[in-house]
Amino acid sequence: MALINSLPRPTSVACLVESLDRPLRMSATESEFSAQPAHGRRSPRIFLFSGSLILSVVPDGPGAEIVEFSQLDASGRSIKGELAFPIEAEVPPEAPYTKVMFQPDLTGCAFCHADEKPAYRVGNAWAYSSQALRPVDSSLVPIEELRREASTCDASVEPERCRLLQELFEHGFPRAHAFPSSLPTFP
Repeated sequence: MALINSLPRPTSVACLVESLDRPLRMSATESEFSAQPAHGRRSPRIFLFSGSLILSVVPDGPGAEIVEFSQLDASGRSIKGELAFPIEAEVPPEAPYTKVMFQPDLTGCAFCHADEKPAYRVGNAWAYSSQALRPVDSSLVPIEELRREASTCDASVEPERCRLLQELFEHGFPRAHAFPSSLPTFP
């Protein structure tokens, strides 16, 4: 939240990606099985790894204005949150956890991620922990394929999609990063 709150307003998803430390470590999937689905192979769901924090973004489609956050622990569980973009004002620390709530004691994440339970409080919200998942290998989109999409993207037709894809490669070539193989998969 500190990084997001330090960025100029309005803050776009591409602006957040631009601000991340380089080289980026990432993985991408064409899977549409998610609350933040890929929008075809040319706009996959992209996971950006920073230590135990994983951010996911989508260049186009219904999930393009959302950034999902996941804090992965050694047991294979993760605490999940999300924010809607663009960010127009200061974001309180509990915002990612209130955004994912489906009911007062259940997040929307629980529909796919098993064994959800409260982990700790952040402000006036609970952060919930549940089983982390990884994409199946057959759904992965190679970084080189994303680079081609970024280099051939027509910004006059798809300005936001192009900007996000180009920010992935703007400050050096990203490194492929795999989820722990011990995690169960999602389609």
